[in-house]
Amino acid sequence: MRRWQLCLALSFLASVIYVPAADAALSAEDKAGAIVAGVLTDAADSPVSGSLDLFAWPTGRPVEVGQTVQLVPVGHDRAAKDGRFSIASDLTTDLAELARLNGGYINFVLYGTADGVIEETHFSRYVGDTPVTAQEAGTAKRPVEWRASPEEDADPVRVRLGDAAAAKTADDRPIHAMQGGCSGMKLIESQIRPTVIGELRAPDDTETATFAYGKRADSEIGVASQGGQGPWALSGSFHIANSQAGEITQRATSGQHLLVRSRFRYDRYEYFCPSGRREKVVARDWLGDYQSEPTAVRGCAGAPEGRLGRYGPDGSFHRIREKAVQWDGAVDVFGASLTARSGYSQYVRGDWSFGGAPEHLLCGDNGGPLVARHIFAGTSA
Repeated sequence: MRRWQLCLALSFLASVIYVPAADAALSAEDKAGAIVAGVLTDAADSPVSGSLDLFAWPTGRPVEVGQTVQLVPVGHDRAAKDGRFSIASDLTTDLAELARLNGGYINFVLYGTADGVIEETHFSRYVGDTPVTAQEAGTAKRPVEWRASPEEDADPVRVRLGDAAAAKTADDRPIHAMQGGCSGMKLIESQIRPTVIGELRAPDDTETATFAYGKRADSEIGVASQGGQGPWALSGSFHIANSQAGEITQRATSGQHLLVRSRFRYDRYEYFCPSGRREKVVARDWLGDYQSEPTAVRGCAGAPEGRLGRYGPDGSFHRIREKAVQWDGAVDVFGASLTARSGYSQYVRGDWSFGGAPEHLLCGDNGGPLVARHIFAGTSA
């Protein structure tokens, strides 16, 4: 597939809300092979007609400072008057390569345009990392189920535009290279920063407690952008799941409460619009190390019974699935504060083995220890 240099028609003026659009009565399966579906709205959150253009971000492909990154064009749709849209695609050879380079995940940039306003959001889809066969490469495509993760269906998205247009331009055409307006996506700087990947809390009389991460990264990390000298604003997230040679394991002793970080590489890009220079910060890859620090003690005193896990003498508990908490301010890089979340999976695990005391307590902030975002430990408040 030919790769286009990203060139956008108009300036970015507003915000995108990347949340389930339940009131739209629309699911990502409404169009066969849909990568993303949802609703386009104006600043008042009313559905509007407009165009949507989807590109894949080349996570895993090498890029050097000073180079312009090449995005992969994926699809286009025109939102109807009710704002509904759906963009579908088979798994092309280009997209299959990006999935292979990033642990089965492909990161996407979605641009919505209506009444002269354009906005972007970022998200990922899981397709697995099986290479395209020679026969499939001959047709350059393969049907695929686009999921949020191996265990989760993809949610619809609501794209909300801003108030005013910087220019009046027909918005019923795809965003093509050299169309004018914004241009380029040049890497101007890279930085390595420690990022929250999880937490580990052990009640008293714990024999062993471990938080394991790897052999590949498995974290959703926020994407931030800004215009001119304005503040950084989050616009969705990318899933970083590049392969590594080893696994990192943080251990906690009896009664410890730890926050666990690992280093990721972040890239800062610049591009130009009629309104001026813009920047974007995205995570690129994982460095494969870790560090921990004490965090506030949070126990289970007063937790409702439905959120408690009670474990007897020599008992154990293991967590290998369900989303963990999304950490606000998980990393500060280039002046931007980004979120991060590492869902429990085959690559992110928690294991506890308890001693001979009659009872050991774990509990969750919004459910039991098997499903909660946070896992708290012990008898303290």
